[in-house]
Amino acid sequence: MPRAVEYRVPTVSHHLRTTMRILRPVLTSLLTLVVGMPALPAYATPLSHTSQTSSSGRERIHRHLQDLTRSGAVGAQVQVTDQNGTWTARAGTARAGGSAPVPEGGRFRAGSATKMFTAVVVLQLAAEGRLSLDAPLNRYLPSDRPGSRAHHGTDASAAHQRPPRPRA
Repeated sequence: MPRAVEYRVPTVSHHLRTTMRILRPVLTSLLTLVVGMPALPAYATPLSHTSQTSSSGRERIHRHLQDLTRSGAVGAQVQVTDQNGTWTARAGTARAGGSAPVPEGGRFRAGSATKMFTAVVVLQLAAEGRLSLDAPLNRYLPSDRPGSRAHHGTDASAAHQRPPRPRA
């Protein structure tokens, strides 16, 4: 007796799963592109000499920095370099709740808002061959600085991890 062959009729859920299997990587790529676009480097056009070094331009930058600290930022610093040299504008304090001003030449650690920017730059440097994602972080980050976390990781794939909580 011949054996009956069972045929399955594709269902809506089967078609939906197949469609989603195809669309998922496409949509993920598009979302990554759209979200990552603001983090791509902008090629700035140099401002005119007078706009960079004029006293009104400097005052405007100082006002913006002071507005930034009034709106909740602890401290801010901007450094402008042009053909006449370098000048720095600062506002706020070096530490939350502190009274010492932001030091000239002070450094600011990349916080949560800059993780995507940092990740894009790291990937661009890797694409240019100027950085290896498999190299130990100590090759690129100093491990002797207070608060440095370069010794905690062995690769550059930590962009998705939470930042450390501030010490009380």
